[in-house]
Amino acid sequence: MDLAGGANMKQYVANFNLMVIPIDNLAIVPSLKVEKQDLSGVAAFTGLTVTNLPAVPPNPAQPAPMSTEDLVNTADCNFLEVTEALEARYTGVRNW
Repeated sequence: MDLAGGANMKQYVANFNLMVIPIDNLAIVPSLKVEKQDLSGVAAFTGLTVTNLPAVPPNPAQPAPMSTEDLVNTADCNFLEVTEALEARYTGVRNW
């Protein structure tokens, strides 16, 4: 059997944040994270098919019928994930 294969992943990430201070001691931070992943893979192998196996061992002069086939399997997958958050921070309480 010949086996060969590989995979590749590319990942992209972007973060966006904005700090707003509307009054003293209060900060509001909305944020957004965008992440994209591209995955691809390939596998190549030789498939072996044996058919019509006899109930008794075959004659060594006449091998069992079989065939081989070169096969390739590919896979691609893409993900897009968007995450949001909102943070509010109040710093007006002392010694707490």
